[in-house]
Amino acid sequence: MSHVVLRLLLTCCCSDCRSGLSVPLTEDQSPMTQVNVLAVIDSLGAGGAERSFLELLPALAQEGVHVRFACLDQRPHGVESEVRELGVPVEVLAASNLPGRVRELRRLVDQHRPDLIHTTLFQADLVGRLANLANRTPLMTSIVNTTYDAARRADPNVPRWKLEMVRLLDGLGARHATDHFHALTESAAADAVRSLGVDRADMSVVPRSRDEQRFRFDREGEAQRVREELGLTDEPMIVTVGREEFQKAHTVLMKAFHEVLDVLPDARLVLVGRPGNASKDIESAVERLDLADAVVRTSFRSDVPSFLAAADVFAFPSFYEGFGGAMIEAMAMATPIVCSDIPVLREVLVDPGAGIFSPPGDSSTLSDALIETLANRAAASARADVARRIYEERYVPEVVGPAMAALYRRVAGS
Repeated sequence: MSHVVLRLLLTCCCSDCRSGLSVPLTEDQSPMTQVNVLAVIDSLGAGGAERSFLELLPALAQEGVHVRFACLDQRPHGVESEVRELGVPVEVLAASNLPGRVRELRRLVDQHRPDLIHTTLFQADLVGRLANLANRTPLMTSIVNTTYDAARRADPNVPRWKLEMVRLLDGLGARHATDHFHALTESAAADAVRSLGVDRADMSVVPRSRDEQRFRFDREGEAQRVREELGLTDEPMIVTVGREEFQKAHTVLMKAFHEVLDVLPDARLVLVGRPGNASKDIESAVERLDLADAVVRTSFRSDVPSFLAAADVFAFPSFYEGFGGAMIEAMAMATPIVCSDIPVLREVLVDPGAGIFSPPGDSSTLSDALIETLANRAAASARADVARRIYEERYVPEVVGPAMAALYRRVAGS
């Protein structure tokens, strides 16, 4: 399949249908009264990119940006129903193979004539770029992760040859079939420039946001409800949020938590997130470290803020990230944060005093940071207050929405 797709891209990109379309953006372009965006995404399932899109839709609508979604798949859990409740059209492609999806998406583009096509996640990037090769609709791709980071190569679930082939394919489409890039962080932008060979001038950085209204509830009441559901009372509670994948470093957290129990034997670790490729490794770690009575796995939850309200510390030990939407939610809830010391997360937290950083993969340092946070509640609360202020200044829809709308207008006008 990859060989066929690569040949398709090479053939189409070498024709004249997309030559000269990468236009530098300028600040003096006249604003449009309305921008119609066709957002192409893998699905509206339970993921950070999907949640972030949902929470920005009202702010975009206020800015005159009208979004229509084209999804490659439909997931049992996620935000699709919430998107539809906002009155935003969602069309799920019926085709399950690449040629069929390309043809179907091309028909949607011809039917709706959007001002801009915005693709998010690799499969959607590929389908969107191929479907758009025959016309001149401006196309923007979001860089939502440091997909080709060196840490990704250590993922046992992703063969290196396959990752390299995907990188080459992605880079080809990025350089020849994409007009502009939206990166969530400067670190993600730098990774894309380095790994895909694109020009930094063709890239804009706009972060994700989270709607403050989701975090306005009876915190004590919700915390008590969650703890009662989990069978907990006042035990120290560590929460991590994310699908059970290598990227999220759950097994490193397990080792660290095992050391935490030596100091705080009544502590509990709660894993919130869908099963994934790392689920078996997590189960093995629980058994090997004898953590069955101290670790709770909830699978998918739609009430993540309530879990953060109940938590004494939010742990985010990822090997790599593009932004870290779950961490933004912890910042919004003023839940003390312990996270990996990687460029993206330092960039998102902004202030070194907003959390405690631990080298990725270092379980001993991570356990020390967790113990420090649980033992010194006053200092942890002070750091959480700093993080909350950063969230209010940078990651609310009222700030991100106008910036994203301006980016849409600039790219559409190019």
